[in-house]
Amino acid sequence: IQKCKKIEQENNFPHYSEKVQEMFGVAEIEQIFFEYQDGSGDHFTELFEYRATVGIGGFGFVIAALDKETGEEIAIKMLNLDYSSGVIAKLFRKEAESLKSFHEEYPPSSSRSSDRRGSKTSRNSSRIFIPPKNLIGYKFFKEYSNYLLLGMELCTGGTLQEWIQEQKKIDDKSPEKHDEECSIIV
Repeated sequence: IQKCKKIEQENNFPHYSEKVQEMFGVAEIEQIFFEYQDGSGDHFTELFEYRATVGIGGFGFVIAALDKETGEEIAIKMLNLDYSSGVIAKLFRKEAESLKSFHEEYPPSSSRSSDRRGSKTSRNSSRIFIPPKNLIGYKFFKEYSNYLLLGMELCTGGTLQEWIQEQKKIDDKSPEKHDEECSIIV
C-alpha cells in the first residue's frame, strides 16, 4: 500500500476530486453507490475499503482497496456507465472476459515463480501457448446498472514504463514516447 501511496503522490492523485466528480458524479470514491436494475444496490464502503488511487485513464479509475469479503488487498478498475460510451463498456467487458479466461485456463499457483510457465496447448487452437509468468490475477467482474468493476491482483512493483526501462527494452525512443503505450494498460 505504501508503494500505491507513492504512485498516488507522484501522479498528483490526491488532488483528483475534479476527475472523480467528472467520471463518477461524486466528490469521493467512498460515496459511490453501485445500483442493480431493481434500484437496490451496494455502497462502496460496504464492499471495499479505499486505500489509494493507482491510475486514471480513459476507462476510469484503478484503485487499491481492501475487499471486505475476502480480506485481500486488490486493484479495482471502475467504469461509470453513466459517463461512458457503449463502445468503452464493450471493451471493458472484453478485457474482463480475457483476464478471466486466462485465469481459468492457467490458474495461479501458490507462488509466482517460473515453474508456472509450463507449455500448454490452448483449447482454442493446436498451437502451443506459454502463459506469461507475470499474468495479473483475476479476482472478479461485477456488472451493475451504473458501474462495471474488474477486481484484479494488486501489483505494487512499479509501472509498465518502469519495467520496460528496467528490462532495457527501450530502443532509441525516449520514455515520454512510451507514455501512450503504457497508459493503454491502465
